[in-house]
Amino acid sequence: MVRFAWSALRWWEEGFIVTDRRLVFSRGIVRKKLSMWPIANVTNISFMLSTLGDLFDYGTLEIESVGQDSDLRINYVPKPWEFFDVISELVFERENDPIAR
Repeated sequence: MVRFAWSALRWWEEGFIVTDRRLVFSRGIVRKKLSMWPIANVTNISFMLSTLGDLFDYGTLEIESVGQDSDLRINYVPKPWEFFDVISELVFERENDPIAR
């Protein structure tokens, strides 16, 4: 029961923000860690759904980027396809924008 409560609290304390210029991810209960990735550096984005995740609308979101020491993997994301669509649209929009290059 304690392990479940700790996992739920850790999930509750995670935050993910998507803007037109960057992705910001924060996590941590005792120690907060804030990570930021420029949208221009994102090279790949994917999400995975398990059978249970598909049933309850959650999944794992993975974001790979150039020049970062670690890629981002977020578990138990509600409606991960919505994040996938928004981030993909921003990444591919920037690739086709001659000013953003």
